[in-house]
Amino acid sequence: MFNRAAQTFILFATVVLATASAAAPFSVLYDFGQNPNDPINPGYSGILAQGRDGNLYGTVAFGGAFQVGAMIKVTRTGQLTVVYSFDGKVGFAPFG
Repeated sequence: MFNRAAQTFILFATVVLATASAAAPFSVLYDFGQNPNDPINPGYSGILAQGRDGNLYGTVAFGGAFQVGAMIKVTRTGQLTVVYSFDGKVGFAPFG
């Protein structure tokens, strides 16, 4: 069983995390489909990985140089870059 100090710490940590996440503002960094040749249909758009450089990385099912999917990078300022274009021979329509 937990002792009283451990229970107090867990309660405090829960309150701090809940408060911090409730106050965290969200903003749109990039709106897919607004620019010509945009990669489209981000797979599971809630699943993005933040790299050590602070940029967000993910995949899109359509678009890229061969129109069969790409790996993308979005900077903190909203600039999108296609990092890798799938060619249909080595992968296509990635999700995740």
